[in-house]
Amino acid sequence: MFYSLDMSAALPPSHISPSDAIDGSARSAELVRQLTELHKAAADRQPSLSFSEGDFVSYVSARLPSALSAAELTSFVERLHAGDLYLAAACAHGHPEAMKIFDRDVLCHIPNFLARMRLPAETLNEVTQLVRTKLLASSEGEPPKITEYAGQGPIQNWVRVVATRTALNLLRGTGRVSSLEEGNAIVEAVDIAEDPALNIFKIRYAAQFKEALYAAFGELKNDQRNLLQMYYVGGLSTTKLGALFQVNHGTIVRWLAAARDQIFERTKEILRAQLNLNSADFDSLLRLVYSQLDLSISRLLKETPPK
Repeated sequence: MFYSLDMSAALPPSHISPSDAIDGSARSAELVRQLTELHKAAADRQPSLSFSEGDFVSYVSARLPSALSAAELTSFVERLHAGDLYLAAACAHGHPEAMKIFDRDVLCHIPNFLARMRLPAETLNEVTQLVRTKLLASSEGEPPKITEYAGQGPIQNWVRVVATRTALNLLRGTGRVSSLEEGNAIVEAVDIAEDPALNIFKIRYAAQFKEALYAAFGELKNDQRNLLQMYYVGGLSTTKLGALFQVNHGTIVRWLAAARDQIFERTKEILRAQLNLNSADFDSLLRLVYSQLDLSISRLLKETPPK
């Protein structure tokens, strides 16, 4: 049995057309066509769920990396997990049927996800409730965390990562985890499992990616580094950062996105210059870089805090 959630701050339905859902920087009639087809494929995979085409296109478009070229973007969209993204978008908008499906098809598997940890039933129930609240309920007026799922891997694998981290945090609070390294090893194994096809890139190009990331980060301005430090390491929400800098929430979101995109764009340029990869392999590597960017920035900041 799951507790009911207050979804008052869920994303409101916008009732817009697909062409209006994409801003001009994007992108193009071709992208509208591609995302419209993605909506159709997603709706076919979730026949019991009705979620408007315009809202879906807007949701997906907002999560596309701005630094990709048109060809790279086409390849990126083709690899998205349409049905899972459709479900996440509907949950983010507070769709009751979507949350029922999420409970039935995703959250119910958390005990299996955590089987290797050998947790008692009451702990598994607590983790499941914590994950559900974390993903589906808003916090301090911000959208629910499920909005962070961008469709780059199966949603069950993404939730497995969230559940594993939630369980580790819970166990650390009771002293039942012997070391942080052990916990990190479990999380790393789950991260790698998100997309087995990319494992070889993660292994083969880890050193080059780290070097490129450090170089890209070094080109940021000091205020950008400080902002990222407060967000990724300090754990300050965009709402709290807005109050701290005396700007609105949207401005903080744009600042963070600009710094993140700058790191991604510069990392991409460095890797393109260093690696002799064909277009398909380079697109796959970029997808891996983008999917790992938040985690990589967080780790980098913990290793080299801004001066």
